[in-house]
Amino acid sequence: MIRQWVVVAALLAGSAAQAGIYKCVVDGKTTFSQHPCGEAAEVVDVKDSAPVAAGANALATQPSSIQAQHLDAGVNKYVDQRKARRHLDEKIKNLAALKAERDYKVRYYKTASNTSEYASQAAFFQAKANEARLEYDKPIERAEDAVEEARRRLDEINQMENY
Repeated sequence: MIRQWVVVAALLAGSAAQAGIYKCVVDGKTTFSQHPCGEAAEVVDVKDSAPVAAGANALATQPSSIQAQHLDAGVNKYVDQRKARRHLDEKIKNLAALKAERDYKVRYYKTASNTSEYASQAAFFQAKANEARLEYDKPIERAEDAVEEARRRLDEINQMENY
């Protein structure tokens, strides 16, 4: 797909250079156009089209299968990077949600413990806060491991040169 765009760009650059660009001064205002705007139109020599055409010619001289392989490899790497980044973002979001849930429960029970009038109620809520902390330890640990694994995978993809 990208190869087709390069060819189209090269053709357009060549046709623009062949068609010429015209400079016109009408009512004291200078305009540029692909078509002459009158008998006073001046043809402008475009200097920048040569490097574009040269680059397009250099690409055209390479065998198309090599071009396709390089383009496919680059596109595949980009797609894999995007997938790995989305996967990492999802794992980070899951970890944050677990921590927020745990913190909410612990805060709730701590507040209840601190505002209790009776020692037995305070001890009960303190025990519930500890249970909430313990309840989330393993899931948070697994989520942290998943985040690290997703980071490693993204780093591996980013460091690959010949994909």
